[in-house]
Amino acid sequence: MSRSMTHALTLLTTWFCCPLTLVKKMKLLILDIDGVMTNGTKVYDDDHNVLSKSYNDKDFTAIKIFKQMGIDVCFLSSDTSINKGMALERDIDFFYSRNPDGTISKAKFLPSLMERYDADVSEVVYIGDDLFDLDIMLELPEPNRVCPGDAPKYLKDKCGCVLSRHGGTGVVAEYLEKYSNVNNIDVCEVMMDASGTLR
Repeated sequence: MSRSMTHALTLLTTWFCCPLTLVKKMKLLILDIDGVMTNGTKVYDDDHNVLSKSYNDKDFTAIKIFKQMGIDVCFLSSDTSINKGMALERDIDFFYSRNPDGTISKAKFLPSLMERYDADVSEVVYIGDDLFDLDIMLELPEPNRVCPGDAPKYLKDKCGCVLSRHGGTGVVAEYLEKYSNVNNIDVCEVMMDASGTLR
């Protein structure tokens, strides 16, 4: 089998194996940033300061649509460089997951986030891409654990939904498409008022 055919089969299998039928009600979407909203690449200067990251605008549109649906969205990241300012500019809640001693613990945020957004554990979905997302994922039901297509195998094996898109290429947008299809939500109706004007 050719490489292109193998890749196409992998994408097709990933699409149909994502068990979103079990996620019928979502109240809170928690997003990792680096490797989900971005491809994980960072550009540094000579003093090791992060100069730039690249985000996908389709994901910001998807976040806006989720919020218009009445679903809360927040970022949970261990890196404030550029990410925190981006979140502030986009009016998206940002939570910093790195402890004073440098360790990272995202699972400890789950109870407070559920309380803050009035969500049950079954109503929380988390999208992450790497090792430091695993602890919070394991606190959620398997269908509520989502990762990009380029996440490592050990993470994919723990996720109920493995998306086809890689980090930074519209991961959140793909999840919106799947979620709206499963729940029969017309995105255009969500985003347009009675006069046909975009909200």
